Amino acid sequence: MKRILVTGGCGMIGSNLVKRLVREGWEVYVADSLWRGKLENLNGADGKPVIDLKTHFFLKDLSVPGEAEAVIGQVEYVAHLADVVAGIDYVFRNQGELFRINNLINSNVFHACRKAGKDKIKGILYVGTVCSFPKDRQSAAEPEPLREEELFPAMPESAYGWSKLIGQLELGYLERETGIPCCTLMLHNVYGTPTDFGARSQVIPALIRKAVRYPDEPFTVWGSGEQGRAFLHVDDAVEAIVLALEKGWGESPIQIGPSVCTSIATLAAQIAEISGKGMHPVFDTTKPEGDRARCADASKALRVLGWQPKVTLEDGLRQTYAWIETQLRAQQPYRLPRDMTVCGAVGLCTLTREAFVRAVFDLPTEPISAAVFLAGVPAVVAARENPEIAALYARASITAIDGMPLVRRARRQGFVCERCAAPDIMGLVFEESIRRGKTHYFYGGKDDATLQRLRENLERDYPGIRILGMYAPPFRPLTAQEDARVCAEINRLQPDFVWVGIGAPKQEKWMQAHRETIHGAVMLGVGAGFDFLAGTLAKAPRWMEEASLEWLFRLCQEPKRLWRRYLPGGVKYLCYTAEERMKRGKS
Repeated sequence: MKRILVTGGCGMIGSNLVKRLVREGWEVYVADSLWRGKLENLNGADGKPVIDLKTHFFLKDLSVPGEAEAVIGQVEYVAHLADVVAGIDYVFRNQGELFRINNLINSNVFHACRKAGKDKIKGILYVGTVCSFPKDRQSAAEPEPLREEELFPAMPESAYGWSKLIGQLELGYLERETGIPCCTLMLHNVYGTPTDFGARSQVIPALIRKAVRYPDEPFTVWGSGEQGRAFLHVDDAVEAIVLALEKGWGESPIQIGPSVCTSIATLAAQIAEISGKGMHPVFDTTKPEGDRARCADASKALRVLGWQPKVTLEDGLRQTYAWIETQLRAQQPYRLPRDMTVCGAVGLCTLTREAFVRAVFDLPTEPISAAVFLAGVPAVVAARENPEIAALYARASITAIDGMPLVRRARRQGFVCERCAAPDIMGLVFEESIRRGKTHYFYGGKDDATLQRLRENLERDYPGIRILGMYAPPFRPLTAQEDARVCAEINRLQPDFVWVGIGAPKQEKWMQAHRETIHGAVMLGVGAGFDFLAGTLAKAPRWMEEASLEWLFRLCQEPKRLWRRYLPGGVKYLCYTAEERMKRGKS
């Protein structure tokens, strides 16, 4: 029985490859950091893993030197799929870190193979990308099919393309110097299942998610829609890898993809048609598009491997749509009913503080974690002007009122409610959590000193509170590796409550993006709540809160940061409210 290591074996391509190789009689080992991959992706039709996870799965961050060596020492072949990549926004916002991590992953894996030597390693298959082709060959609206001999002189558009190309070069040196047979496959845009369809997902799963959730989430397409790609179903990608393990040695590189370039506008129209909802895409030209267009000249794949694509885009999209729709229905999060909608943008739960605490403790945290938002006038204005922010609030488990203008409006409509300000509800939840033995994790705050003061104050004011951990993220987006480490730490600690204090709407985006990543918790966005309870920010007197003047108190404390939120924002709220009344009057 041939033994093979699949790096990145819990991802979409990797997990399908593992299952195929197991069916064909290979002994398969898997190394994965589980940044995007999931162990459940290795389950077969019977719901059980197709490999023995205790002996054949290795939780490894291959960017760390030495991690690959222990695993590679047990196998004869290596199928190297592991890398860091996500949707276009992630790729272009994290180019330096992505470049660094992918080069480390590739170099560490190849170095381990080099140390093992030709007597041990019988073949290395590397999965590259067509993003490594020169950008001027991907800039025409109606592209000529890419050919392998056009790869150099090199000039990829993105750091991701460069990192994969450098891995390809390093593998070539390894092959020449060690005699280990190698093969690089350059894949076009792969889609299929199981797939990540969350905030970091790529174009097909992202558009399908939006279509399934529509109208709760706008059907927005990034860019003009004129950009195009050659879409490759995962079954066809796996078929190419299996054929290359038999016939591809010494034939690098081999391009794998269809010869047809499909525009994103056409793709969106197909997905809209499959949904049956009759919606039309909205194109956001402020978002990045990436390469203009590309498709494959797959004649080398046909000649060397006998490969050509079999799954049509129509069939692949329908299968992927059905899978994502099923997943979304299965993980449909609980939402406390909204009692009133403000400015046509945000649905609000009208709760007393006591009712809020009861509702928070009753929230289910399976199949995904709960997310609790507090909405004041700035949140209503932001949601009114940005459909993506409105969608965040619509999907929250609870959206409680944090602002006296909204409380008064609710009371005028006959609701019994109180303002659920962060410091107030935090204290009430802490008290109840002590009675119930619940635990807490804090994500946010200005710095470690603020968190230390927060811990000291909470342990003094709430004796018996169980704080499992705290983390003050830097004032920049976390890298993929940093984010994965934080989530892994939170999951290891298993807190009941995760308090998020990084400001709106950043904290709401973070919570929604991590509801599947962080397991079994209630996440609550509390903005400056950390600073109030740490004593680094003064709280407005109660009379100012009751008189709807807290904004003035806060503005005097932090004028440079808050003037835009409170002054123009307050005027906009009055205008939107007046517009709403006029519409009601006409109807």
